[in-house]
Amino acid sequence: SFLLLILQLEYLGDLLENHNFHLYVSALRKQQGDATFVQSLFLQFFEHTLGLFAVCSTHNSTAGSISVPVDSGKSPHTMVALKSVLGTVKTWCCKIIKSLQNLLDLPVFIAILLELLTNDSDADKVSVLLREQAIVILTDRLD
Repeated sequence: SFLLLILQLEYLGDLLENHNFHLYVSALRKQQGDATFVQSLFLQFFEHTLGLFAVCSTHNSTAGSISVPVDSGKSPHTMVALKSVLGTVKTWCCKIIKSLQNLLDLPVFIAILLELLTNDSDADKVSVLLREQAIVILTDRLD
């Protein structure tokens, strides 16, 4: 359900900001001796999150006034505007992407940034949103 998706994204966003998680990643990198494996996992996670962001952006423009049931454990189900759900998912995707960029090595970060800036998605609006996100990520990284 949409509620479960949002809760999972919120958990992942909070996890990526957690100091103990950063310590664990650092220890894992030292243990592996080579950060390639860890970086590949972060890269896959980044790509999947970016894909979810793009899907939500595409559907958000066509959602109109559609409402979807959200199972909150109560009967009857609460109806929520699909645009609102997609907007919340996009917000959490952005938070996760910003957190992930801090965990990526510079070469991987630059490759992702170039991919975002040169993205030619089917939907022009999604391309613009991805480019905007790339600029936000670059600004965060430079700070």
